[in-house]
Amino acid sequence: MKTFFSKYKIVFWAVIVLLILNVSVLGTMVYRYYTQQQMVRKHVELPLQRHKTASFMRSELELGDEQFKGFQEARAAHQQQVFTMHNRLRSLRSAYLDELMKQSPDTSLLSSMRDSIGIMHAGMMKSTGDYYGRIRKICSDKQVDRLNAFFKEAMMNEGTPMMPVQGMQHQMRNQRRMNGAGKNRN
Repeated sequence: MKTFFSKYKIVFWAVIVLLILNVSVLGTMVYRYYTQQQMVRKHVELPLQRHKTASFMRSELELGDEQFKGFQEARAAHQQQVFTMHNRLRSLRSAYLDELMKQSPDTSLLSSMRDSIGIMHAGMMKSTGDYYGRIRKICSDKQVDRLNAFFKEAMMNEGTPMMPVQGMQHQMRNQRRMNGAGKNRN
């Protein structure tokens, strides 16, 4: 009498191969899902790294509870506005590049698109200026000096109204320590 494994040897190995294939496919799907989620989060949170910047600004400017509430309100309104502008600007830049790369691009359309990009960028800069003004109103004179350093660094590094602040946080903390402002902090 044949045993179960010898009688169904091919079926047994087919099941093993299919099981390994299924596990690897599921593993790949899970890996891609988490990788894509990280990319989406990185892309969406790029402007001033939403959660990191709020806590950084609170600690760096030593904002009180009421000040921080005002900061969060101003920031939320600004980010929503700039995010919309940034998306429109990105799609216009893409259309501009598509037109530019055509065999024979329409120069008047390219000129119009360049003008639109400039107007949108100016709108983003105005929005950032308004945002700065709202934050400045809630800050003391001592806090304004730190706010000015932050905004100047943010605007000069990337040339955009909203930019990541990695590395800059460390630099500003060191600068503050060197100036003696952080001696009594925990």
